Amino acid sequence: MFDFDDLSKFSDEVVTFKEGWEDNRYRLPKPGTKFVGVIERVHSIDEYNKDGKNYLVATLDLASIDPPGTLIEEVKLYGSPSLYGNKRSGIEDLLMSAKMPYEKERTNREIVETIGEIWNSKIHIGFDIRWVGSSTAVYKKTLMDKTNTTSFEDVKDSATSDDYKEARKAATVAQKEFKVNGEFESKIPCPKLGEPNFVYAELKLRNLYQADDVDDQLGG
Repeated sequence: MFDFDDLSKFSDEVVTFKEGWEDNRYRLPKPGTKFVGVIERVHSIDEYNKDGKNYLVATLDLASIDPPGTLIEEVKLYGSPSLYGNKRSGIEDLLMSAKMPYEKERTNREIVETIGEIWNSKIHIGFDIRWVGSSTAVYKKTLMDKTNTTSFEDVKDSATSDDYKEARKAATVAQKEFKVNGEFESKIPCPKLGEPNFVYAELKLRNLYQADDVDDQLGG
């Protein structure tokens, strides 16, 4: 716990604040916007076993440097190939987007070392974003319906893991829902329950690219 009674280690440096503060939380870059960025933080890299084989999952933050100011938090990249679109795994996409030397086979330990190099050396990677939202009202209502309760406080006593999974799925709001009259709006009425329930868009990673490819499109 921070001790507010002992401020002796802080200086009397003067900070000048800007006038005209406004709330910028919901001024998000539009879906599909491309960036050049770096790994800002590695939260964790874990190994899990599936069907007798060990795979990696890396959780990290991506920060844009061109254009600057966008942070994609807690991106999960898996070491097993995706079932959709590009058949490479997310971790392989990361290594290729950072232009790491191609090797047909690497151990999980070597892959973790390579991710560390990308992070520590601030190697540029390209990425774009999508929007997704979650309706708190739908989440709570789904759980109460599943458990036949009238108060969300009572849900935890009877909800199962499947109930929570179904509630998260029901509460998910797809990117297309944020398009209103042809324009993307980051704050919308809940598509299922309407006002006064609102849903806010969150930034998610869509694709990884080599930074040079994005630089060309940004005019760099």
